[in-house]
Amino acid sequence: MNRVELISKGQKLLDIKDLQVLQKEYEQWIDDLRQSEDFGKTMERNSILLHISSNPYGVPEIELKKYKDRIEKYIRLLQNCNKENESNKLLLQILKNFDMFLYEFFRGKPHGKSSIDMDGLKKFQINNEYDLQYILYSYLKPIYPLCRMEVPEDTGYETVRTDIYINQGTVLETKCSRPSMSQKKLIEEIEADITHYGASNIFFYIYDKEKIIDNPELFKKTYENKIYEKNIYIEILQPKELI
Repeated sequence: MNRVELISKGQKLLDIKDLQVLQKEYEQWIDDLRQSEDFGKTMERNSILLHISSNPYGVPEIELKKYKDRIEKYIRLLQNCNKENESNKLLLQILKNFDMFLYEFFRGKPHGKSSIDMDGLKKFQINNEYDLQYILYSYLKPIYPLCRMEVPEDTGYETVRTDIYINQGTVLETKCSRPSMSQKKLIEEIEADITHYGASNIFFYIYDKEKIIDNPELFKKTYENKIYEKNIYIEILQPKELI
């Protein structure tokens, strides 16, 4: 059952006036929620307790309100989860298209009358994470005007810096492979970032110019499908032509 169906079913529960009927339908709805992958992650992040302790001697109207208040809360979480998911899809698509921007800007052919020094642009190369971070930030800034670079975050025992801060719940980390870097080292850096950052949505853009990642698709799935209390997204570019 998808989010739209879950929301619709929850809204129908709000119209039920019989307590026993509502209790039965609520438990069925909760089972559906538990099987929803997206809501499952939301449950983990918000430490949601789905079960409601009923008072058999309670006032029916009060018990009804208790159930309906909880249902309304979960409906709001589902709606927010949907908005968050759409925002994440948009950012992921923008990151997927970054290679097109790189090629057109640094290797494309402008109009013959253009005064742009293409020979100079063609000399540009992304040599390290700082180069990648700056170009990627410039690419994202018109789309996310509030994004910032090198934003400090106090984790409680140390301060870490987010490469690119998108918003309160979303950050972007940049990785650029180098000759001395192994896939194992890259994995260690990613796992450390996932642990340290408090954002619920962590994106990684990996410019693997040294092609240290043996199987990019498997690498992505390993982390994106892993069970964290966060949403992890990874985009990998192994350029055919170095930029």
